[in-house]
Amino acid sequence: MPAQARLHALLLCAPDEQHSLPLEALYTALVERGRRARFLGARVPNQTALSAAHRMRPRTVVVWAHSARLARRCALPDLAETCSKLMLGGPGWEGVRAAQPFIKPRSLSEALQLMCDEEQSFP
Repeated sequence: MPAQARLHALLLCAPDEQHSLPLEALYTALVERGRRARFLGARVPNQTALSAAHRMRPRTVVVWAHSARLARRCALPDLAETCSKLMLGGPGWEGVRAAQPFIKPRSLSEALQLMCDEEQSFP
């Protein structure tokens, strides 16, 4: 798939997470900047998230969690294998240990900067 045709970002909420407004704002901002993005919405089951990520092969997967209880339900190792960048958004990730590398932006503007800067590298 040509680089310009590849999905830039796949945005989804943790399983049973109902707070989706922050990702809706991020999705809108990405689209306004001409980035190809898909937003799966609230309460995305792990199998649905993994299936979509494998099928779409996004550069970045963003997972929102409002609480640690919900964040711990995410299949992060499997999601990390589907993308170049795994970005974790929301207060739910505070104190949750992830075995794989991830990015945790502190604001919408920081998330946009990290996602829109094509020169940004990820370990």
